[in-house]
Amino acid sequence: VNGYTFNNLTINDPGGTVTSGGAWTVSGALTMTAGTWNPGNFTHLITGNWNDTGITFTPAAGTIELTSATPTITQGATNHFFNLTLDNGGSALSAVTVNGALTISAGTLTMSANALTVVGASTVTGILSAGSGTDSFGAVGGAGTWNASTTTSTVSGNMTVTSFTANGGTGTFHSAGGGT
Repeated sequence: VNGYTFNNLTINDPGGTVTSGGAWTVSGALTMTAGTWNPGNFTHLITGNWNDTGITFTPAAGTIELTSATPTITQGATNHFFNLTLDNGGSALSAVTVNGALTISAGTLTMSANALTVVGASTVTGILSAGSGTDSFGAVGGAGTWNASTTTSTVSGNMTVTSFTANGGTGTFHSAGGGT
């Protein structure tokens, strides 16, 4: 399916693969019930919530950009994003894995008791509110706020920030790389 703007979109192709031939904009509900979605190396703008538990979603490229205010994010156990951009935060209802870059442009990403794994770089100019899960990041940058309650967060690469506030009770923060 080439680049297109949808009001509502359902991906339901049992045993098949839906491949994006261009960037998609979904301004209503995105429902993913069966099959595989290959988003290609495009940025897809999704207004509603994210729930990929009904499909296989393991892209090697591309960006999912959730544009609405505080969308919920539910991810299948073996699924992952390549790049994920949150325009206005979000609320994780499951563990979330990003194999590329995570960008929190504004708002708060609330993880609750769910783990967050980001293999690539994370840019936080909003707020990352880690819960009681164990989080890991390839690198962290930005001018945002990091709220850790009982989380253990590990950064394996560099941490470069211009202004970063770490708030939280008993959380632990490890940086294996350098930092400024």
